[in-house]
Amino acid sequence: MVALVAVWLAAFGVATALAGDDAPRNLVVAGVNVGGLSPADLDARLDQVAAGYETTPVDVVTPAGTVTTDASTAGLSLNAAATAASTLNADDDIPAVLRPFAWLRSLVFEREVTPTMTVDAETLAASPVGELPAKNSEPPVEPGLVADGAALSATEGEDGTDLTLEQVAVAMVAAAESQPTGPLRVTVEPSVIPPTYTLADAQELANETNAKLSEPITLQVGPVSVQVDGLTLAGWLTTAAGPDRLELAVDPFRAGEGIGAIAGEVGNPEEPARLVVENGAVTTVGGRGATRCCDPASFQRIALALSTPERVALVDLVEEPLVRGPEWAAALGITTPVGSFTTQFPAGQSRNTNIIRIAEILQGTVIEPGTTFSVNGTTGPRDVPQGFVEGGIIVNGKVVSGVGGGISQFATTLFNAAFFAGLDIPDYTMHSLYISRYPYGREATLYYPSVDLKITNNTPYGILVWPTWTDESITVTLYSTPWVVGEETGQVTEPAGVCTRVITQRTRTWLEDNRKENDYFRALYQPEEGVRC
Repeated sequence: MVALVAVWLAAFGVATALAGDDAPRNLVVAGVNVGGLSPADLDARLDQVAAGYETTPVDVVTPAGTVTTDASTAGLSLNAAATAASTLNADDDIPAVLRPFAWLRSLVFEREVTPTMTVDAETLAASPVGELPAKNSEPPVEPGLVADGAALSATEGEDGTDLTLEQVAVAMVAAAESQPTGPLRVTVEPSVIPPTYTLADAQELANETNAKLSEPITLQVGPVSVQVDGLTLAGWLTTAAGPDRLELAVDPFRAGEGIGAIAGEVGNPEEPARLVVENGAVTTVGGRGATRCCDPASFQRIALALSTPERVALVDLVEEPLVRGPEWAAALGITTPVGSFTTQFPAGQSRNTNIIRIAEILQGTVIEPGTTFSVNGTTGPRDVPQGFVEGGIIVNGKVVSGVGGGISQFATTLFNAAFFAGLDIPDYTMHSLYISRYPYGREATLYYPSVDLKITNNTPYGILVWPTWTDESITVTLYSTPWVVGEETGQVTEPAGVCTRVITQRTRTWLEDNRKENDYFRALYQPEEGVRC
C-alpha cells in the first residue's frame, strides 16, 4: 500500500512539473474544455468562447414586462483576460495537502471554472433593456387627504418602486456566471420605496387644515376676482412631501377645473401676427399668444393663502405658444413689391361687389416658401352668407347670372401679378370666351369647386397677397424679397377648328445668377357665345 501511495505521489509530482504554467487538466469554461492549455492557447480559446457568447439570447424579466435581446446588444460579455487568470490559478484555493487528490480526480472528472462576466453600462443603457428602469419605477404616494363635505381626513400612502440599470447589470452578471451556456434568463425585482410620511402625519395635517376652512379665500385669476368657500376648497387639497414634514398642496387638475367653473372664461384669445401694407410699407401687427386659466405653478399659493391674514391667492394665467408670432413674420423676408397688376371695371355694377368682397377675404394672405396657395381652398364656397351677390358668369360657353359673378376679374388680376412675379402657376383655367378688358391669352376664371387658381411660392421668401381697389379698378400687389421676375416674351395663335388656341410664352429671370427659363400658358377661345370648340 505504501508503495502504491508513493507511486501516486510521484506521478502527481511528475505531472505537476510537466504542466508548468499550463492550465490544470480537465477544466471547463462555458462548456468548453480548456484543461492543460498553455497561457497563449488558453487566451486564444477563451477569445473564441467570448466571440461565440455574443449571440447568446438574453431575456430580462421584470414586473413591467420582459425584454428579449442578445448578450452583445445588452453589453454582456465574457472577460477573457480575467477568466484566463481564474483558470490558470484554479488550484490556488486547494490546500497543498489535498492537491494530489484533486489531480487524481481530474483524471476522470471535469471541473467547472466560473467565467468572469462584465456589462458595459453605456451599451446596456442604449439597448432595449435601457427602457426597463422607467417602466418599473414609480415614486411612492404620500398619505393624502380626502374631503367629506368641508372636512378633511387622511388616506393611506402607497409604496413606490425603483429599478436601476446597475441592478439589472448585477443580475445579468450573476445569472451569466451561474449559467454560462445556452439562453440566459435574468429576473430582476425593483426595490420597494415606502412613503416618507405616515398616515398619522397626514391626519395631523388634516386636523390643522380643517381649522382654516371655515372662511372663504379670494382668488385673483387674471382680471377676475372670485371667492372660494371651504367646501369647494377642501376638494382641491392634497399633500406633498416637504423636507421636514408633510405639507399641504393643491391638486392642479381639480383646482383648474374648479376655478374654470367659478371664474368662467378668463384670458384672451390668440392673436396671430398679421402682415399689412400701410403707406406702401409692409408692417407687422398683432402677434400675441392666447392666455388661459391657469398656471399650475401658481396653485400652491392657494394652500399658502389659508395661513395668511389676507387669505388672497394670485393665480397666474398661462400664455400658450404662438406659431405665427412677430418672429415668424420677420423671418419671411416680405418687404418689397415683386409683382403687381391692375384691371378696370365700370362703376356701379353688382359684379363689382363680388370683386371687392373676394379681395377683402384674400387681403393679407401669406404664401409661405415652398407652399401652394389655392383661391378655392382659401375662400371656400362664394355664397350669399359670405357677402357675394348675383353677377354675370360664363357656363358652358354662355353668359348667365350666378352668385359670385365677376370674381374672375380678381382671378385674372391675381394671375397676372403672379405671372410678372415669376411664381409657378400650376393650376389655372382661362375663359372660353375672350373678354376684352383682360389681357389676351393671359387671364383666369374661377368656379367653385372645380375651377381653381393655384400659385406656388418657388422662392425662399414669403409672399404677401395685398389687393387694393377703387370704384373702378382692382389691383393685386404681391410683396416679398426680389428673387425672380417674369415677362411675356412671345405669343402664338393658331386655329383649332372654329376656335382659336393661344400660347403665351413667359421668360423668367432669376436675379441671383441671371439664369433664364421659359414656360407657357394656353387658352382656347370660342368665336362667340354658344359656339363650342
